[in-house]
Amino acid sequence: MEFILGKDGEVRIIPIVKGTESLKQEDELYSYLKKKNLFEGNLSEIYLQLNPKEENVLFLGLGEEEELNIDHLRKAFHNVGKKNNGI
Repeated sequence: MEFILGKDGEVRIIPIVKGTESLKQEDELYSYLKKKNLFEGNLSEIYLQLNPKEENVLFLGLGEEEELNIDHLRKAFHNVGKKNNGI
């Protein structure tokens, strides 16, 4: 699942549950971040990769899969909105 934020400077949002091993898109970046402990998928955790020559990507942590509920989704995407204000 992914979401696109914006029109001209689009950012692809990729929600990730904690412990995800690999992704269909952006797996090379995700693997690097996991290896360096820069992104784990904790609830509301955000990693934003802005690049003028490539696609902009935002990894959004959803926390533990078994604890995921509507309030966790609301909190995580609220954090994206707050982060978007600073972009």
